Parts: sequence; structure tokens; C-alpha cells
Amino acid sequence: MGIRNPHPMVDSNQSGFVEQLTVKADICYNLRYFEPHGRQLSDPWSCRQSAIHQKFFFLEDRSAWVVIHQPLLFRESLQDAQLSTISHPMALHIRYIRSATHHWREYLNYKNAELLFWVGQNCRPPAHWLMLTDKQDSKVSVPKPFNEFETDFSTTQNIHSIRRKLHHSISILDGILDVLANLAAHAELVGELMSLSLPARSVLRTELDQISSEMKSHKSVAQNLLQLSDDIRFMVSHRVQAFSDPFHYENILTMPQ
Repeated sequence: MGIRNPHPMVDSNQSGFVEQLTVKADICYNLRYFEPHGRQLSDPWSCRQSAIHQKFFFLEDRSAWVVIHQPLLFRESLQDAQLSTISHPMALHIRYIRSATHHWREYLNYKNAELLFWVGQNCRPPAHWLMLTDKQDSKVSVPKPFNEFETDFSTTQNIHSIRRKLHHSISILDGILDVLANLAAHAELVGELMSLSLPARSVLRTELDQISSEMKSHKSVAQNLLQLSDDIRFMVSHRVQAFSDPFHYENILTMPQ
């Protein structure tokens, strides 16, 4: 992910007292994101990718846009788009990024519910994908006899799959944060070249900062889930190891609970 051609090109050709300026700038980046695919599969989420390109024509006060594989919510957001007279010419990037990042909370809630299932919950991840509650946590951590832990090597494999997706999520979030930082820098440059009003610059910067804060929060949740999954993996691996050694298993069963 990133910004291509982050600095506008200014070509001048002075003829007498007339100076002709041709100012162009291109913003192009891609985003990866998660959307529910609506099919009857074990995992209801798909990782998708979209790209957007904006070319400025400063002297004509217009931009040309190209969006490839647009997020589902992006088209809907354009139907009620009302860009005011003080809007920044890059304001459409906010709608685009918000459309691509809309489902992050739901996706991480689903990963959390998956972890709860693989540590002994008696249900699949709920449709509303609730975050971990104190009641659910007590079911996970409550002490019980060793032979009542219903885990095996397949549990380890499933935990590994969840961890891989969480690592992937963090990588995607880092990429989005990089894009947001580059957009903020580019917006300042465009604002100066176009002599935009302070309110127009401030609104866009505030929106970018807010989205950045949300992405950092999602990254923190993903990191916490990784830590939880690591603890679960440690517990499961020791149980599997114990069952693979009958003598060690018998010793554990005779230990006081």
C-alpha cells in the first residue's frame, strides 16, 4: 500500500510576461479489507482488495477518479454523497476508506468468538459476534480435572489457523495506517497548491486522524487476541503432549486437583 507520485509536478514555460503552469498530481493506493461473502461456508469472511486512483487537474479545478473492485458499501455511500462547497478535493478518499474498513470490528469479534469455541465453548461463533465478556471468560479459565479438557492436535491446527489470520489482519492494518499518514501529508500539499480554506483542510485532517485512531484500536484488539491464542496454544500443546506419553498422563491424573 502507498501513494504514488506524492509530489505534484509543476512545469513552467515563461514567454514574455505570461507564465504557463501545468500542475498535475496522482494519488494511487490499494487497500485490503474483510467483507462477509454471504455464502454457506465455515468462514463467513473474505479478504478482498481494492485500488483507487485520483488524478488532479488543478488549473481546471477537477479530478478524475478510477476505483477497481470497489467495496460493497462504497457504491451505496455515493448515492447520498453531498459534498459541500468547502469540501476538500480529496474528500472522496474518506468515503472510500470508511467503506473498506467498515467491518473490522465485526471481523475481530468473530475471531474472538472462534477462539472461545476452540477452548471449550459449546456453540459456534454467534451471528452477532460478541466480544469476550466476563461470563464467557470465566468458562474458559474455570479450573477442572485434566481429563475433562476436550482438546487434541486438531485444536492446535485450528488455533494456528486463527493466529495466521490475526497476523494477516495486523499486517493489513499497518498498511492502512501507512496509507492514512501518506494521505494526510498529500492533503496538506494539495491544500497549499489550491489555496484551500482552513475549514476544508481541518475537516479532512480530522477525518483522517479519526480513522487512524480506529485502525490503531483494531490493531490493539488483534494483538490482544494473538496473546490470548498463544496462551490457549500453550495449554493445548501441553495437554496433547501429556496424552502422547501414557506414563506422564497417568501421573497427571493421580495429582490432586
